[in-house]
Parts: sequence; C-alpha cells; structure tokens
Amino acid sequence: MKKSKKNGESKQRKPPIKPIEEFEKRYLPMIDILDEGSYFLDYEFGNNIGIEPNRVWTLVSGDNGNDVIMAGRHHVNRLAYVITEVPWETGNEQFIIENNK
Repeated sequence: MKKSKKNGESKQRKPPIKPIEEFEKRYLPMIDILDEGSYFLDYEFGNNIGIEPNRVWTLVSGDNGNDVIMAGRHHVNRLAYVITEVPWETGNEQFIIENNK
C-alpha cells in the first residue's frame, strides 16, 4: 500500500475497490460446473492442491452491505472462494459486488 503524508503524518491509503465486471473481464474466474455455472466455491474449500496461491480470491461480506472479492485467502467475514485463470499481481486487488437493496 502507498503511504501519503499530510501535515507530517504518514497515512496508509486503501487500494481502490473496482466493480465486479472488471474482475470478471480481467481475471477470468473459473466456473464451478457442479453449482449451475457459479464461480463461487464453498467456504470450506480445501488446501487448493495444484492451484497457485495467487489464483485464489475470497468473497467477503463488506461493512457497507456490499460484498467484496479480495485477492488471496481471507478468513474474517468470508463467504466463499473464487479461483481464476489469471493470477492477481499485488495481493491488494479488491472488487465490489453492489447489492441492490
């Protein structure tokens, strides 16, 4: 993460959260044919034997009512995992799924 200085203080900036359509187009999530074409895998997903860690993403419940897909394996607020054909680069990538309520 980049740090910005304001009034002599060092402050961590959060990476931007991009729309889910950009995630789908760029990283190509692999479809789970056993779950009617969904790309979300059960949160009890195992150790990903044979799958590179930088192709694993986590769907988490966000604070503002929207869900977020985050690069890597996360445990807090975890809903599901996603495996992609294209690996993430930095581990800071995040994509929002806007819930229309």
